[in-house]
Amino acid sequence: MSEVGLVPEPEAGGACCWTFAPCAGWRVIVLDSFAFSVMSQPGAEHKAEAAREWLDAADAPSLESWPPQREVGDLARRWSDGGGAFGEKQLRWLETQLEECALRSEKVVLVGHEPVHPRVVNDYNGLAWDFDQVLATIQRHSAVIWVYLAGHDHEGGMVTDDAQRVLHLTVPAPLQALPGTNRWLAIRFFGDRIEFIGEGKVRVAPGDSLIPGSIPEEEWVLMQQTPYVWHKQPSKISTKL
Repeated sequence: MSEVGLVPEPEAGGACCWTFAPCAGWRVIVLDSFAFSVMSQPGAEHKAEAAREWLDAADAPSLESWPPQREVGDLARRWSDGGGAFGEKQLRWLETQLEECALRSEKVVLVGHEPVHPRVVNDYNGLAWDFDQVLATIQRHSAVIWVYLAGHDHEGGMVTDDAQRVLHLTVPAPLQALPGTNRWLAIRFFGDRIEFIGEGKVRVAPGDSLIPGSIPEEEWVLMQQTPYVWHKQPSKISTKL
């Protein structure tokens, strides 16, 4: 496995993705959710052109018409100039990395700028364009994947995919912190668990409120003072602080 940093990975189609081991038994895989985007870096104009073709095919609005002119409960809201996609080559690269992790008996934390689970976002315009393909990859390798960590959706959110036993956590942005406060997150790795501690709070399953006719309960998790503890086993999950 390569541990390279912020440079394009040829085997992932030029996406800026890499891996590192924070400690024995754990692997963090950082993904590029803007590998295809109209905001592609200089030298990757062909990816911006491909991204524009995707948006045109989805009849997506431009930034000039932000926010997306679609119903709140419409997953097509994700098709906007402000989003992006991982792309097939990067997902094939991810499959290879996860297979190697399984052979090494490593537990995995995935990191991507955009969320990939509809229940973790406060608006579907926060989802990666190809979120469904990423979720399918996570499902195939859920035995080794523990967490998908994201940003992009500034309000943040948290949800557990019960079928896959994978925690999806979107860290709230400092941009929306109240005066005199901050928002940050630190992760502690242990043999049988992960602990999250920081400043800020996230709503549990905010995406449930986007489903037409739903009236979900509001539940929040505070990420400070006492760590939020995540275990893979259902009987050991710490759901509240």
